Amino acid sequence: MKNLMNSRAVSKNANDVVLISEHIRHVSKELFTLERKGWMFTILRDPIQRAVSMFHYLSKADWEVNYRPEWQNWTLMDYVNSNNCENNYYTRMLTGKNQHHILLSQSDVDIAMSVLQKRVLVGLLEHISESVDRFAAYFGWFGSNRLTSNRGKDMKTKDKGTKQCLYQNLLAQPRNVNPVKYNQIEENSMEWVALAKKNEFDLQLYKYAQILFQDQGNYFTKKNISGYNETD
Repeated sequence: MKNLMNSRAVSKNANDVVLISEHIRHVSKELFTLERKGWMFTILRDPIQRAVSMFHYLSKADWEVNYRPEWQNWTLMDYVNSNNCENNYYTRMLTGKNQHHILLSQSDVDIAMSVLQKRVLVGLLEHISESVDRFAAYFGWFGSNRLTSNRGKDMKTKDKGTKQCLYQNLLAQPRNVNPVKYNQIEENSMEWVALAKKNEFDLQLYKYAQILFQDQGNYFTKKNISGYNETD
C-alpha cells in the first residue's frame, strides 16, 4: 500500500498518458520504465453482476462490434453454459492470460492481487462517488475541491467545466450505464452459483479489492493525500 501512496512524484518533463487497454500488462511494459513511471486506477464491479449485465447488453446493443443477436433467444443459463460466458475477466486482464482456453490457477489470482496492491488505486462501482473523489484528490485534478460537493458547481478555477462534465457523466447521468432493462439474479440462485464457479478467481480478487478500497481510504482520511478529507 505504501508503495502506491508514496509514489505520486513524477518527472515534470513527463507527458500525461491515459492508457485504456485490455492488454494493460503488456502495453505498460512498452510505455513505462523505472524512470518514467505510470499511475494506474480502475473502477471494479462485482464479477457476477458484470457478467449478467454483459449478457443482456450484448444481446440488444446492435451498435456494438460485439453485438450478439442470437443471445436474445438464450436464457442466462444458456449463456453460462456456453463458451461465451465471462470467465475471470479481471484476473486474466491483470495476468495477461486473456484467452479463455488458458487455464488459470491460484498463483494467477495471487499475482493479480499483488498488482492491485502495489500498482492500482482501486475504485468500486458500488462506491462510485467516493471512488471518483479519491481519483481527483490523488491526481490533483481539482485542488482541494471534491467532485461530489455541490454537484460539481463549486469550482472558481479553469477546472470548473471539467469538474461539472465529470460529475454529469459519471455520477448524475452516467454515460456507461447499461440501457437494457433486466432482472437481477439473487445470490445463491442456480444462475449465481453457476456464474460463481466460472468466475471463482475474480470473486476472490474482488473481495480483496474491497479490502484494498477500505485500506486505501485510510490514507485519504488521514490527509496523506493532499486535498481530500472525508468530512469535506
